Amino acid sequence: MVASARDVTESNRIERQLSQKEKFAAMGQMLAGAAHELNNPLTAILGVGDLLRERATDDASRRHAEIVLQQARRAAEIVQNLLAFSRPLSQGGSRIRLTELVQHVLQLQREPLRLKNIEVKLEAPEDLPAVTGDRKLLTQAFLNIITNAEQAISSVRNHGTLRVSLSADGQKISAAFSDDGPGIPLENVQMIFDPFFTTKRPGGGSGLGLTICLAVVKEHGGTIEVQSNKGGATFRVLLPAAPADLPTDPLSVRKAAYAGTESLRGRSVLVVDDEESIREIVQEGLAARGVKVDCAANSEEALVLLSAHPYEFVLCDFNLPGLHGQQLFERMRSETSDSSPRFVFMTGDLVEPATVAAFREKGAQILQKPFHVSALATLLAELLQPQTAEK
Repeated sequence: MVASARDVTESNRIERQLSQKEKFAAMGQMLAGAAHELNNPLTAILGVGDLLRERATDDASRRHAEIVLQQARRAAEIVQNLLAFSRPLSQGGSRIRLTELVQHVLQLQREPLRLKNIEVKLEAPEDLPAVTGDRKLLTQAFLNIITNAEQAISSVRNHGTLRVSLSADGQKISAAFSDDGPGIPLENVQMIFDPFFTTKRPGGGSGLGLTICLAVVKEHGGTIEVQSNKGGATFRVLLPAAPADLPTDPLSVRKAAYAGTESLRGRSVLVVDDEESIREIVQEGLAARGVKVDCAANSEEALVLLSAHPYEFVLCDFNLPGLHGQQLFERMRSETSDSSPRFVFMTGDLVEPATVAAFREKGAQILQKPFHVSALATLLAELLQPQTAEK
């Protein structure tokens, strides 16, 4: 009798991974087309939630507004995670100062961490070498790790500490995120990066956050190490140091420290969006900060207002009826002088880094929907900083 055998464990695992990847790609293609429609209502919900929370006069109303914000943020996070996972691999990269990137990410999470009474302690040397990569993808990966730590801490107590430590380890740059939550059970450590694996209750998470992190870090030639005990968990991201001849990402040289929005008082803004809810929320949110705001539902209305008023900012949606946002921007560039208003695109579409860089070179910024009005106000204040410095 002659018998032969072949171990198909590895081939079956690869087939399952390929099947999952195809499934994610199909989901991503579907969501990329629907992102604009999903993110517009999410932006409106976040804006209304912010306003309700700011104006609440009793604890019950404030709590209801916070629930609205939490659920809107969760929906937005799921959409962004799926889009990030389905995104094709980027080519090349630029030099990124990891300290400033991490500071920026912590600023984005400042309010959720404050509400959960989580103290952040950042340790980073001043001479930390740069890394090579895609700023947007690394931001998404670090946001997911910090959100994971925030949820771990708040699951066991109403306060805690998140320690973020950056260092150089040979030719690798290390970013360690340590929380004082309950830690990860030993039987789950090997599964935490699996797609859709989650220990949260139904509706508490998509199970994609750490999967996104692993995919992004691997794309950048790095690794993730996990250590856990009863006193908390540490996620350590190792990324290769950048070659000296790569250009520096323009965004990474911009200070990530919080820019106060007091400088916006008395400034003038034109909001151009075909969604009435977006116009109303942005107008009301910025007006509460002392900004003079006019609105237009399309490019034609915007051009009439621009010819009559000297605005300092134009906030414009990409997908406008008739003359779309990019055409409006190009027309403004050709018809106005050096004193033309600063231009910010608001979009729910998936925008590639090359597109962001191209618009930045022309003098326009891109703000991804959904966004908080407070984040928009901070961006506008930051855009005023160079002008203030010149004076």
